[in-house]
Amino acid sequence: MVSAEICSSEDFKQVLALGKPTIVFVTWVACGSCDDIAPFFEELSDTYKDFAFAETEKDSSIGKKLCKKHGLKSFRSAPTDAAPARAKLEKRDSSEVIYLTALDIPTVITVYVAYVAYYPNSTIAFAGVDPDPLDETLGPWGGTGTAQWNTWPDPCSGNRHYDIEFPSGVTFNVDINPGAQAASPGTIVGGGWNGFNAFKCVRDNGRVLVTAGTGVVNILMNCTRT
Repeated sequence: MVSAEICSSEDFKQVLALGKPTIVFVTWVACGSCDDIAPFFEELSDTYKDFAFAETEKDSSIGKKLCKKHGLKSFRSAPTDAAPARAKLEKRDSSEVIYLTALDIPTVITVYVAYVAYYPNSTIAFAGVDPDPLDETLGPWGGTGTAQWNTWPDPCSGNRHYDIEFPSGVTFNVDINPGAQAASPGTIVGGGWNGFNAFKCVRDNGRVLVTAGTGVVNILMNCTRT
């Protein structure tokens, strides 16, 4: 097990107080290599007891301080064992868009359902057409989509993390900053990763993406490649 999760300067001081050589694993949602490294880091922490192992999130306050102080630069790469998926993703248009939306269903009362839609290029994304059924998914509450959703808050940064698998099998991981829905349109409010490409997520203006029967799909955030 990782010896400590660093969420504050005080946490970091407690790790250093152990008096051991310290290794800190800095993670980020839009980092495929982080996912590859994580299990090996766990193994190392179990094997080398003379070292202190700790983990922090890049977007947490202490994570930002550590990265700035030590000149930590980011890197990313596709998993080495994901050649077929990598080849498929490489062929995608660089203008691909993922929308994080709210599906407004007017019934007796208004019901909002989280809904994520993938578009392979911006031309289709801005045409007001429905996405391919394999590239759309309803959230776990109020929805009946076949995709898998997992969501949890990051204990350090307070970001809300979403781990989404579309019915097509493509995955998308995204971190949304606290207060994202209250942010002004155009503000960067998070980041994502689809296994090969990193995305930045921007607060949208609530415009209508598509209509859904008697309801409408309003765009809350749009995620495009960095």
